[in-house]
Amino acid sequence: MSDKLLMDIGYKKYGYGDQALVLIHGFGGKPSDWYDFIPSLEDSFTIYIFNIRPFFTSKRPISFNQQVQMLADVIKSSVTESYVHVAGMSYGGTLTMALYLRLKPLVQRVTLINPMPPCMKKELKSKGLKALLKLVKSKRAFDILFNNPFGYYYLQKLGSIFLIDTSKSMNYRKLLLMKKAVARFCWIMNHFDFVRFKKNLLHHAPIHGDLVYASHDELYKIEVYKKMSQDLGMRSFEIRGAGHMSALTHAEPIIKLILSSKPQSLRHSRSS
Repeated sequence: MSDKLLMDIGYKKYGYGDQALVLIHGFGGKPSDWYDFIPSLEDSFTIYIFNIRPFFTSKRPISFNQQVQMLADVIKSSVTESYVHVAGMSYGGTLTMALYLRLKPLVQRVTLINPMPPCMKKELKSKGLKALLKLVKSKRAFDILFNNPFGYYYLQKLGSIFLIDTSKSMNYRKLLLMKKAVARFCWIMNHFDFVRFKKNLLHHAPIHGDLVYASHDELYKIEVYKKMSQDLGMRSFEIRGAGHMSALTHAEPIIKLILSSKPQSLRHSRSS
């Protein structure tokens, strides 16, 4: 089956600028994570907010390569502006890196916000999470790990990192959704050669864009982001006082960065 036929990837379009800004939320996130960006950017960009939730809620797993291909197909068919800037947060940042490679020179610039590095399991800050993801190799192993207090503790920990309320409102439905998202994430990690992906990124460096990292990121150390930006030849920016979901809690400095990197008006679209 063609990757194009796996599912429809939806997006919503805002603004009326002469340049395109494609926004990709993180794994377990949602399109509304970007809504605070619209008022400040809609005059300068035509904004495309993608919905990648089907990647972790679909009935059958979708590989990383398939995800990238589907997003690339939609960008090529729907984004008509001549200048395309893609911004992604967390796992969306990892997809953004792959889209940059897949769509060069169509995608001219990227903004990576606390992107999960190519060797994401290896670089995790938490030894517990690292061990947890390493152990999950099958559905049976996953069920055993997440049907006990240890697994529930780490589900709550992940929920707090990604700003999902896991306190009194942690109902059964939300727990199942989180379990499914984690299971799907583990499947992707175990079915893609991220080492090769890293080599490909380094081969195509420098990558034109900015890497934004949070001073209090709960998943990865600052040194991981700094080395990543250096290896890829990208500018790096630290957001002080922010956690992993800094695009939600500290949108303003990221908006300013995107606006400051916008080139002069480009009058010719690809459709003309």
